[in-house]
Amino acid sequence: MLKKDGTNPTQTYSVVSGAVVSAGQFAVLSNGNVTSCAGTSGTAVVGIIDMACGGVATIMDGVMCFANDTGDGKITRANRGMVCYAKDATTVTKTATNGVKAGLVVDVDDDGVWVDSNLATRL
Repeated sequence: MLKKDGTNPTQTYSVVSGAVVSAGQFAVLSNGNVTSCAGTSGTAVVGIIDMACGGVATIMDGVMCFANDTGDGKITRANRGMVCYAKDATTVTKTATNGVKAGLVVDVDDDGVWVDSNLATRL
């Protein structure tokens, strides 16, 4: 995963029983435990799963690069500074279909969409 300097693991959380999570996925909290944002609505990303093992996940936040939506929700440089949403566990979109806020768009380049997830829970 591409990340900007200053992006570090921040917290360790228990994983929701039965949830399948892996490194590089968006993480949301459910009753204080981490789960994948797939199928979740109306929440905000608290960070990115850095490592998951044995029912525990380490979450990092900061500016990281994600895959861009290839459909109508594709993010462009004109969307910098706007809220983006998690389309699935690793892709961002400008369309708020499931309402899971991923963060603010920092930039878009050939690598993907650079997103600041620090702000997702405050948007």
